[in-house]
Amino acid sequence: MADSGTRSYALELTAVQATGVSGPATGLGGAAHFEMAATAGWWLRIGGGARGGSVAGLGGNDLVAWATIGGAWRLPAVIHGGRFGIGACLDAGFVLHELSHTRAAGTTAYASRLLPQATVLVQGSWRMSSSWTAVAALGSEIAFGVTDVWVASKPVAHIPVVRGLALLGVRFGF
Repeated sequence: MADSGTRSYALELTAVQATGVSGPATGLGGAAHFEMAATAGWWLRIGGGARGGSVAGLGGNDLVAWATIGGAWRLPAVIHGGRFGIGACLDAGFVLHELSHTRAAGTTAYASRLLPQATVLVQGSWRMSSSWTAVAALGSEIAFGVTDVWVASKPVAHIPVVRGLALLGVRFGF
């Protein structure tokens, strides 16, 4: 079971950095995933998170929240005495964009959109002890729908369908 020893469950906590691919959608936040060992090297995952950032052209902010379910595969760790591992995750779920814009009158307008999404990650890990592992991942979040942002009947921004992700955190096995 890769970097979690013989443990059957894991809790992964990560900081998340997102950036839009061909458009604005940067954000910084966090995520949590609960994992359960399915078979050797394969894990079932459920989790979610949130991040916030600004959207160029909007004059406001974008709060993004998501919930997913999926799976992870981890190659059995054999490098450096079994301390280093690699793997991949595939999750599907929903992403909610909550956009805010400060109007000229000083009031704030809000709009939100819920979309189905998928996340694909490649992970690297370093087992620090028998119960916790440092993790880093790179990948993409893909929203199944286009989000155009309009203010005063004018298009001001486009939230890209694909966002690049970078994660850094810890995984606790139990």
